Amino acid sequence: MAADLAPLALSVRDVVLVGAGHAHVEVLRSFARERPANVQLTLITRADKTPYSGMLPGLIAGHYQPDDMQIDIGPLARQSGARVILTDAVGLDASVGQVLCRNGLRIRYDVVSLDIGSTPNTQGVPGAGAHAIPVKPIDAFLARFDDA
Repeated sequence: MAADLAPLALSVRDVVLVGAGHAHVEVLRSFARERPANVQLTLITRADKTPYSGMLPGLIAGHYQPDDMQIDIGPLARQSGARVILTDAVGLDASVGQVLCRNGLRIRYDVVSLDIGSTPNTQGVPGAGAHAIPVKPIDAFLARFDDA
């Protein structure tokens, strides 16, 4: 992935990743292997760990504990040279190239990538609130699964 950004390195200085989903974990790994010159990589995420959804069936089956499926973002960010900002992104101001954060920060970007996952809308599904635990977002599922 870093090699794909190499042609942008002369013109792009600030690459901001919003969310620590699979795609952004792979970008961090790629930057850890080979970081393009003149690129500042920033990850905005609400948590310093992100669950690996590929292990979710094994967790439900009792083969793993919730901590087993967590990817620790800190070491990966350090290896990639990325700065990590622990907060939620709440908006974009594309007119000035900024990500707006819940903590009041405005993070400048030349390129922004959103990997924030999904949240199903179960409001129109009769009985879903009382009888179902949505899998996404996974951290909310894990909290409810532990309680079940």
